[in-house]
Amino acid sequence: MSARPATQSLTALRRLAHTAASSSSSSSASSSRVSLPPTPPPASAARVYTPRKTFLFNYYDHLLHRSQLVLLFSHANLSVSTLLKIRRAIAAIKPSPAPFSPSPIPATTGEGEAATQPLPLPVAEVEKAQLTILRTGILSALTRGQPEDVSLRPYLNGPTALITCPSLSPAYLSKLLSAINRSVSSSKKDVPATGPAPKQPEMKLVAGILEGGRLVGGKEIERVKELPELDILRAQVVGMLEGQGRSLVGLLSQAGGGGLVRTLQGLEKGMQEEGSTSG
Repeated sequence: MSARPATQSLTALRRLAHTAASSSSSSSASSSRVSLPPTPPPASAARVYTPRKTFLFNYYDHLLHRSQLVLLFSHANLSVSTLLKIRRAIAAIKPSPAPFSPSPIPATTGEGEAATQPLPLPVAEVEKAQLTILRTGILSALTRGQPEDVSLRPYLNGPTALITCPSLSPAYLSKLLSAINRSVSSSKKDVPATGPAPKQPEMKLVAGILEGGRLVGGKEIERVKELPELDILRAQVVGMLEGQGRSLVGLLSQAGGGGLVRTLQGLEKGMQEEGSTSG
């Protein structure tokens, strides 16, 4: 009689333990389903750009459209002091006079109509260049889809910097490149006799865009800085045209004046001599 109640109690305990284990497993499964992370948005969802990236995108676009001189540099190991030295050197360059514009600026009358006499052009100076350390990915997105002959996209590898100037002057370009090279060279550290060599600052001219639509390499830009100013080139062209005009006027004056008479007289004399000898 005493063994039967003990057996029944053991069976009841086993059933209770099985029920508790089943309920705990179901509750843990439901809790694990609740803690799953949310499904990520599909890849086709529109990308949201931060205000900073949007500002830089528009700012780079503004620089490229307003500048007649765009220089792209690759750089490495440029410290804050070196960048500050470069910017000070650029600001210290004395700008060259801007080339004369042959397009006159018409004067306006009191009623807003254009007058016959143009206003005299003011003596202007080339606006100074500015240095911009680029976010390469943003400029790459800006140049995506541009034609290859005007796109800087193939040169956007690694850290890059941009120097822009609204005007193109070979003399100012020469001073600009010399100032950058001096600033970077003066920031280089001495190499110790023993131990690892320190990382030296570097800033290399890679490519550029001239006059808003011509992509040139670094070596071609080095040759551009040796050209004379635009006013000098215009004066040379005018001199060549005037020289050819003077020569043409001289020939016409000789043909229409005494030179033609003397030529005809010589021809007549020669024909007379030939006639006398033949007779």
